[in-house]
Amino acid sequence: ITSSGSLPVVIPEGRVVLLLFGVLTARKGILHLMDALQLLEPAIASRTALVVAGKVAPDISAPLNAQMERLRRDRPELWFHVEDRWLDSSEIGALVERCDVVLAPYQRFVGSSGVLLWAAGAAKPLLTQDYGLLGRLVQDYGLGLAADVTQPLQLALAIEQMVTHGPQRYINQNAARSFVSDRTPEAFAAQVFGSLRAL
Repeated sequence: ITSSGSLPVVIPEGRVVLLLFGVLTARKGILHLMDALQLLEPAIASRTALVVAGKVAPDISAPLNAQMERLRRDRPELWFHVEDRWLDSSEIGALVERCDVVLAPYQRFVGSSGVLLWAAGAAKPLLTQDYGLLGRLVQDYGLGLAADVTQPLQLALAIEQMVTHGPQRYINQNAARSFVSDRTPEAFAAQVFGSLRAL
């Protein structure tokens, strides 16, 4: 997935950039992520930038704002920005290209997600749950790091791991290309028609 869009925010250089995007609900793990960021070592926080991009669900707006204020106070070393609005695909593409890690800290979600294709298409590792189809795909294809993201401490440790060792260590570039090419509309159509011919 490529993009020629412009970034909705200027992101500082010299930091590992984490990106969480999409419809921001409690199920997507945004509140757990904020708790995890509180637990980062100052040396790690100073090397990290976080961009959260997407419309915040009304039911978590107040607790999220409170967590962000606490984060600004307690973790001044961390750079973060929340873009609370709908983004078009070119803006998302530009953010994915600019980031180093795509976050999907979903809370016990059983299915897959288009976020995985965005990340794999840009050869960016995904940090996600070690549960359900999403966790299995990431582990089987070497598409990132899967952890128990329902526990803020485990999520914080996974972030620290990626910042310390370098995000690219956690993605298999060849497997990512294969994963994306196997999931194009053309590949899907070929699979459907192939199964029909076998009947």
